[in-house]
Amino acid sequence: MDASSYRKQLLERLQGEISLAELVRNFSQWFFDLLRNFVLVGGLKYFYEKSGSTILFYLHEFALGVLLVYCLSYADQWYVNLFSFVKDKRLAHWLNRTVNFSIAFALFLLSDGVRQQSWPRSPMRRCSGGLALGLARCESSKP
Repeated sequence: MDASSYRKQLLERLQGEISLAELVRNFSQWFFDLLRNFVLVGGLKYFYEKSGSTILFYLHEFALGVLLVYCLSYADQWYVNLFSFVKDKRLAHWLNRTVNFSIAFALFLLSDGVRQQSWPRSPMRRCSGGLALGLARCESSKP
């Protein structure tokens, strides 16, 4: 046995270990990318609330909408099939898709409502309304 073949055998990885490592790396990359996006949207919200900038407000709303669409793109993974009895499969598909997106959007609104109730408000601002996509009207209170 020569040294090069021994070295190849010494550093050989099992195929199952490679696929598990790739799965862990892919999930970690996806998770930290998503976390970074949430932190970015939260940072935009923080800065527009502190500065009162209209540009930052609309940039935050746009980023929140894009994040909503990204999260809704995973809605097909949890597919509720309520209209399997309909003969026209194309119509059944669009009815099911409408129900699924409605459920996902309702969950988003529910989580947004819980977030608005649980997070403390800034003492310098009064906010009202704005459940959908965080469209709250805030007024600065002068001390």
